[in-house]
Amino acid sequence: MKKKVVLLALLPMLLAGCEFEPDSFETDLKSTVLMVGYSQEYAQEFVLKHDVLKTPSNEFNKDLALFTYGASMANKNKDSIVKFYRDMMFSSLELSPAYDYQPTKDSIAYAIGSRNLNHEKVVLISVRGFNYGAEWSSNLNVGLEGDHAGFRAAAETLLEDLDDYIKTYHHQNSKFIFTGYSRGGAVANMCAKLLYENQNKIIKDENCYFYTYEAPKGCESYHEYNNVYNIVNPADLVPMIAPAEYGFYRVGKDIVLDNSNIEEVCKNYDETIVIPEFKPFTYGGAEVTQNTLPQTLIDVLRTPSFGEQNIDTREKFVNVVQGTADYFLSMFMSLPSAITSKIGAALTEMPTMDVLNLIGNPEGIANFLKPFLDEAHYVYDDAELLSYSQKLSTFIVSGPGVGLIMIYGLFGDDFSRMIQMHYPEVNYPLLAAL
Repeated sequence: MKKKVVLLALLPMLLAGCEFEPDSFETDLKSTVLMVGYSQEYAQEFVLKHDVLKTPSNEFNKDLALFTYGASMANKNKDSIVKFYRDMMFSSLELSPAYDYQPTKDSIAYAIGSRNLNHEKVVLISVRGFNYGAEWSSNLNVGLEGDHAGFRAAAETLLEDLDDYIKTYHHQNSKFIFTGYSRGGAVANMCAKLLYENQNKIIKDENCYFYTYEAPKGCESYHEYNNVYNIVNPADLVPMIAPAEYGFYRVGKDIVLDNSNIEEVCKNYDETIVIPEFKPFTYGGAEVTQNTLPQTLIDVLRTPSFGEQNIDTREKFVNVVQGTADYFLSMFMSLPSAITSKIGAALTEMPTMDVLNLIGNPEGIANFLKPFLDEAHYVYDDAELLSYSQKLSTFIVSGPGVGLIMIYGLFGDDFSRMIQMHYPEVNYPLLAAL
């Protein structure tokens, strides 16, 4: 009897690890995920219902949205995403190599797994959107023309591996679910565009379900694909970039979350969530609200009101910002957290005027950073560090950066609130309330 109990207890794990893909069960499958939060993690249970794909792909399905949100939340590291796939009994699991090495500006991590669901083969593709370190710089790699260069390169890598997966496991007639949060959502959205453009694809359009969350824009043209749903919080800056003014879009349909009662919704979800109060202010003769602040910041960056430089075109962004941002982001994302914390603490302890003087002095910026870089054994070139420090100083002092500093100094809580609007503990309860 004891042996039978042990075998029954092991059965789900045995099934999840074998090539046979189990079909629907009487009860729904569940997985608890620790969601990354603004200041803490939140344990949330997600459900896979056996009939979740009965709705055609051209109809929004809230149950599928909540499930794919979980698949996106779980994709913060290798252990978490593997646990989610196994809990939901997906097999033939393949992970991109990027989970096993330090992220670079060109890496992308994703998981692919399959199972039978309601007597149909289903392939789930989840793209990592958290804890991706130096990959952050790829978000700013827009390129001079065409689709967003960073997102497209990542999507092409994913689709190449997916093509091999389909051929290996004979999933030509399967249904495919793509999902991702933030950068992961942008890559999933780009996959939709590339799949629709590919005339020789082996995946049928009607068999694809795309659900993205807080995804930046990356496509050079807009198409209202009926099976692509982009869930966005209008108070979040991330879905506003790369700006439409540069010619960037998300393909598919945007589903805008209602954040008009966000404090109460979040408090009902978890009473420990604290959101800074928004204090509307006037800029350019118009009142700035939580939902117009992201566009206001983009407008500040795109106008020369505060200096000689501006980045009102894609070309100017590439020439003025992209290389400098890539340099410093790659640097900071490669440093140990203990070192970046020391840098932040040192800046916080400096008087405001000293910080402003430091920003205006390229040599001062370089000399300020060197001891921290040396402590971290980070390899850098003195001339290159000084050159990029000069570009950073010029952008801030003689360009729109000074406008951002002024607005942040006056309305810091509003900025903190906007940053929190990108986090799951805010957007999950808004999604659940749809």
